[in-house]
Amino acid sequence: AAILFYKFSRALSYWEKYFKEEQLLVVFYDELLDSPWQLYSRICGFLRIEPDSAQLPQLSKKINEGSYLKLPEKFREKIENGWREDIEELSLMLPSLPESWKNRKV
Repeated sequence: AAILFYKFSRALSYWEKYFKEEQLLVVFYDELLDSPWQLYSRICGFLRIEPDSAQLPQLSKKINEGSYLKLPEKFREKIENGWREDIEELSLMLPSLPESWKNRKV
């Protein structure tokens, strides 16, 4: 059975056909982890609203924190190979693609 991979680059290309660049905001979970206030401020700027500094304590609060399960090696390799091409396409489309995505290990 073949494994089908969702292509983020294809989805982004689709949205770019219908919306102008200034109407799309692409954010990464990595940004939320690394700098939640900056990401929140960027989203507010995109929406043309003022960031509310009263929200700062909420931005670092973990809600519904899950547990980490190690992915079996045979699946890890298939996933990494399946996404490699898409990550390369995304890096051309999105200069803001985090380095952690470019060097992603599942």
